[in-house]
Amino acid sequence: METRTLPTVGFASSVPSVVLRGVSWADYEAMLRIIGERRIFVNYDRGAMEVMVPSHPHEVVADYLGLMVDILSEELEVPCEAGGSTTHRRMDLEKGVEPDRCFWLHDKATVMTGRRELDLTVDPAPSLAIEVNYTSSSLDRMTIYAALGVDEVWRHDDGLEFHKLEDGRYRRTDVSANFPMLTVVEASRFLEDSVTMGRVAWMKAFRQYVRNELSGPPPGPRNGANPA
Repeated sequence: METRTLPTVGFASSVPSVVLRGVSWADYEAMLRIIGERRIFVNYDRGAMEVMVPSHPHEVVADYLGLMVDILSEELEVPCEAGGSTTHRRMDLEKGVEPDRCFWLHDKATVMTGRRELDLTVDPAPSLAIEVNYTSSSLDRMTIYAALGVDEVWRHDDGLEFHKLEDGRYRRTDVSANFPMLTVVEASRFLEDSVTMGRVAWMKAFRQYVRNELSGPPPGPRNGANPA
């Protein structure tokens, strides 16, 4: 058994991580049943099972990033279905992960509307997952997300990063794959503002930003150039 705790960086408080090796899939599913609805994360990758307990700062950052997605979806009229911290697992891949937040967007949202049970052998993987305190994990959760086919991951440690799935691997990007008018710089700025602003004031400010700056059509080709 391994226990790992990282020091506090920026928003993030240390998150204890316990990893058990040689765990069968049946034991992993048994652990999920035991934990039930408790706010404890269980991740699994080919025999390695990790159990993590989130801290209060961790939950605050995840909440604000989730609010960003909610407001963006509403104001930009992007179809959206939220999955919270739903367990995403596939026995055939021997992989399972619990994101801080997850969302099905655009066409995937239409597929998931009204769905109450998740089966990733037939249902689409989320369009977007949010991961806070990623480096506190002893498992490489990004490889699990990639294997499951999650299109985009917003990852926060000592700063915010956007990652887009391309050819089976994640690549850092300056703009969101699902909300291409949102830059990681602006998202980071609003996340920093949440430290000093009240939640309602922050929501109003971010909503106004989306309406004023992001709700128009994407910029077209300049100087009469033809689109690529």
